[in-house]
Amino acid sequence: MEAAAAVSNDSSTLRLLEDVLRGVSRLVGCNSTNLIVFDPSSDTVQVMVGVTDVDMPAVASMERMLGVSLRGISASVDRARDGLLYQVWKDGRIRETCSISEMVGSALDRNVVERFEKMVGQHRFALVAARGQQKNFGVLVFEKSGTNPFSLQQRLVLGRYARRIGDILEASLETLDPESILKDELDPVEAALVRLSVQRPVPALFLDADMRITGANDALQSRFGWEKHRIVGSGIDAFFSDAGALARLLNQQAIYEHKWLDKTEVVVRCADGTLSPAEAEALRLADEQKRVAGYLLLLRRPTDYTDGTSEHLMGLAELAAHLAHEIRNPLVASAAALRSLQGKLENPAHEEIISSVVCEMARLDQVLKKFLFSRPVLYRQEVDLRELVEEVADLLRPRAQERKTLVENIVGPGTEVTVDQDSFKQVFFNLLSNSIEACRTGGRVAVSARRNNSELLIDVEDDGCGPPREPEVCFRPFFTTKPSGTGLGLGVCRTIVRAHGGAIRMMERPGGGCRVRIVLPLKCRNDGAELGG
Repeated sequence: MEAAAAVSNDSSTLRLLEDVLRGVSRLVGCNSTNLIVFDPSSDTVQVMVGVTDVDMPAVASMERMLGVSLRGISASVDRARDGLLYQVWKDGRIRETCSISEMVGSALDRNVVERFEKMVGQHRFALVAARGQQKNFGVLVFEKSGTNPFSLQQRLVLGRYARRIGDILEASLETLDPESILKDELDPVEAALVRLSVQRPVPALFLDADMRITGANDALQSRFGWEKHRIVGSGIDAFFSDAGALARLLNQQAIYEHKWLDKTEVVVRCADGTLSPAEAEALRLADEQKRVAGYLLLLRRPTDYTDGTSEHLMGLAELAAHLAHEIRNPLVASAAALRSLQGKLENPAHEEIISSVVCEMARLDQVLKKFLFSRPVLYRQEVDLRELVEEVADLLRPRAQERKTLVENIVGPGTEVTVDQDSFKQVFFNLLSNSIEACRTGGRVAVSARRNNSELLIDVEDDGCGPPREPEVCFRPFFTTKPSGTGLGLGVCRTIVRAHGGAIRMMERPGGGCRVRIVLPLKCRNDGAELGG
């Protein structure tokens, strides 16, 4: 491979390189990245780009000692021959070291290097060759705190980025637009990695082929509260609820080398014991023999809607406030009229019906008052889940009987859950209503619950037509498959469940039909949480 005689220093190329390298540092969990360029024609080794993601006063001290900025540091190629930088530049093999002296060799003054090493303390460096298709430009130096080696999966991702950096440099020499590399279709995965690096930092996990966690970045700690050293070495079941479903998806991904896994919703166990939904994307990582070596797993926030839905929701909220006010007045009057009949009916069954209707009308009045006069606040209490489900099922059984649908409550006796009771009545009302309507004549709807480590898993199942091809769309506001549906019920369910620190998702039921699974942490957050906050 030809050594590069020169490297473009135009501002657009430098800005792109800085953005990409800063993004790589954040993705992999590094503090800084430097691009060191070798130019044999002028016998020069020079730092072309240097970016840091944390405050590093030691770098400023070194610049003062040398009398130049980091980008101005240079040496002769000949003096660098005894260092790892030169070896990586020549043979292209990734190397790691904890020694700056070993890395630079005789390129810099030994006394300055030794003083600098004492100032920076313990750090680990990964050295990766930056090569294009035709030219050999230099070496990328990735630095992180501590002495633990970079994982194989991190090294593979760094290698992909280094190849793309080489392509950017080559494009700049050929007077091509360097940003065209972001759209390159020759290797869409590497192009996607470059685009990822210039976006907002995304929580990332590195997994080995056995799906054990080998690395994480700072964005993951900020989002989910886990310190990296506490989860490295753990299996995915320690970090994800229902890890089996994620494992099956990753196993499917194992057959695709050049493809991102389709987005799928997962439930992350946070360090504080709560649950957090996330959209997961995975990339298969292969070694030189094309064998599966692991995965890069990105955990994004659930999709924000940018198709005008937000404006639609704001208009709907204003309309809903007006309707709530208009509905509450006749509701209160009707409830008072029904209460006046209590104790005056001869048929006990009719008395029971009146009592149930009055109770539900009082609940609706409270919902409307919360909506009109304050932001809804969750008031958690221990609730018998079986009794809560049975209460909602009783309200819906007349509708189910009309459709000859069996509604079964198979939640075990004594299953306690700490929730806002009225809010979860609404959740089960919406879910059971949907399931009953989805069933054909003679269908079956069932609610069950079981403990899974630190969570409670609640399933609402039916043997109807099953979910759409992309179940996630059912939770989007206004999405409905029913002629008279509003498309808001499942979105309301998700808002309530997430306010409890839980997650909800839809999937196909084994044997046909639909399953909606609610995952709630057994350890709840403090009372007084705001609904939708």
